Amino acid sequence: MVKYVEIKHNGNFIRGLHHYNNSKKIVIFLHGFTGNKNESHFSFARQARLFDKNNIDSIRLDYYGSGDSDGEFKDMDFYDLIKQGMKIIDYVKSLGYKKIYLEGMSMGGALAIKLANPDISKLILISPAINMKQLTQNIFNNNLILPNGNASFGSLELSRKFKDSVEQIDLFEDIIHLNIPTLIIQGTNDKAVPYENALTVQQKIENSTLVTVDSADHLYSSKQYMDILFSNILNFIK
Repeated sequence: MVKYVEIKHNGNFIRGLHHYNNSKKIVIFLHGFTGNKNESHFSFARQARLFDKNNIDSIRLDYYGSGDSDGEFKDMDFYDLIKQGMKIIDYVKSLGYKKIYLEGMSMGGALAIKLANPDISKLILISPAINMKQLTQNIFNNNLILPNGNASFGSLELSRKFKDSVEQIDLFEDIIHLNIPTLIIQGTNDKAVPYENALTVQQKIENSTLVTVDSADHLYSSKQYMDILFSNILNFIK
């Protein structure tokens, strides 16, 4: 079964889908920068259906300013993303789930690291973008800066507030004190998130396993890469 979900946030709503199978475990999907609740190649939607077949519940929502949620992309900053993630976790806890897993793609992986706490049973980090500071700086260095100080990024507007927030946040200040089983998946041909980032994450998180996907790009743009992704995640959760 799939249920439409709205969670109130600052007087507005973030929106998404809750797949439920009367399971005691649930995966919270956290999408990447400019992504959405389906993710590239519909990878989150496809995983949700795969989880359904294995009696695993999941929930995937668009961040405020992305996809079907309220707000504009320029409203986004990383502190607010953390607040949204905490609200999603609280919502899931209110439903009575005993095991909560966080799965983050790219920027969503960085967000999952920041949201990790003793209520989280496992972490799945796909190409975790711990280099968000550098990626954001590159956007501001290589695109038109608008009169309001924001950057023009394709057809979107990225706020100076977002840039400032990723510069100020230490992703690992809390997670290094936790002992959460963590699966890290990283392609070796990722141009956005270097493979070395995954090695850093593995080193920082004591109870972690790194799966290397040879030649895979940032979006795992082949069936072969995606099959490796799905099978490792499913085995880790089960």
